[in-house]
Amino acid sequence: MGIGSYYLANGSDDSVLLIGRANYAWTWLGAVPLGVPAKRDSWFHLEVLAKGCYFEATARELASGVQARLTYFDHDCAKLSGTVGVRTHGLPTSWRNFTVRRPE
Repeated sequence: MGIGSYYLANGSDDSVLLIGRANYAWTWLGAVPLGVPAKRDSWFHLEVLAKGCYFEATARELASGVQARLTYFDHDCAKLSGTVGVRTHGLPTSWRNFTVRRPE
């Protein structure tokens, strides 16, 4: 696990949009229901805003248009910069049109 790493993801076990932090151990910070099952062959548009210790994520299932939104402010946040990456856990996953840009 990374030091001070944040993860925003679709959780396949509970079909949730989740946020967590890895700092030598995994800490589950919050989750909201996706509204549809996260399963193989489903495409989601995931948009994330990370600004300092504030995180906002929206996941929209493309076939149905069902959308989930999660906001979180980490009061224990100390790291204000880092890198961006993608990762899979518990579900075969593909990414396309992956873009990183500065928040306005």
